[in-house]
Amino acid sequence: MTFIGMTAAVHSLDLPGTEVIPIYEGFHGYIYGSLAEANTADLDLVRARLGSGPLRVLDLCCGMGRFARALAAEGHTVTAVDLSADMIAQAEEMWRPLAADAPGEVVFEAADATALEPGEPFDAVLIGGLSVNTFDASGRRALLEAARSYLRPGGTLLFDHFPAPEKAGDPAYHTFPFPGEDGSAFTVLSVFQTPEEGTQITNMYSEIIDAEGATRRFLSSETVTYTDAEELRAELERSGLRVVEELDTTPPAESGSSVAPRSVLVHCEAV
Repeated sequence: MTFIGMTAAVHSLDLPGTEVIPIYEGFHGYIYGSLAEANTADLDLVRARLGSGPLRVLDLCCGMGRFARALAAEGHTVTAVDLSADMIAQAEEMWRPLAADAPGEVVFEAADATALEPGEPFDAVLIGGLSVNTFDASGRRALLEAARSYLRPGGTLLFDHFPAPEKAGDPAYHTFPFPGEDGSAFTVLSVFQTPEEGTQITNMYSEIIDAEGATRRFLSSETVTYTDAEELRAELERSGLRVVEELDTTPPAESGSSVAPRSVLVHCEAV
């Protein structure tokens, strides 16, 4: 884990009640998943390209299941996979009250996206949440090859990714208040672009203050690897995937941020 800025300062203090946790687990897993849940632009694009069901869809790195729930509501049958058992537990909890009225189905599984048991090929595979960038170069190749192996010929792969920015933006800090049942909590999300190294570092720092005033602190860090457009196309071609279209899904730049991280949705066909 790499800590920078204020998160590094807090980490260096070695304060009591401070814990370093994975960014997708526990309290930070909930926050990270909640931020992803708020994104609807890519969801609308995915739904438009898959249409109404029934298709057999594999949702890799599913997080809290926002794709899976929406597609099941369109009549698709979805297998949703994530390595984080915490994310899967939250996804199942969010799906449970919707399942009876949904025309489609969802099965959630905590598993490695690159090592699923072979079975009947899927009509479509999704890799959302910019998850492709959480893998290093060799891991990304393995993920794309695995995605192709899960698809039927002519099937659809949809994934989004971070291309490398032309220049680094200023460090960005975002603060989120999260009221707690017995007190209060807040999270500071810090993003540091390092295009010269081909990576972006995200730090999360949270405090939870209970009713008696006791404070618990959580620190997390994630480093994502930017993608090179030419290398990515070559990897897709080698994996047996043809690019159909690429769509810019970059959100508007936030006030005070000089550069908005660019994101692209790629639509591929299995050949």
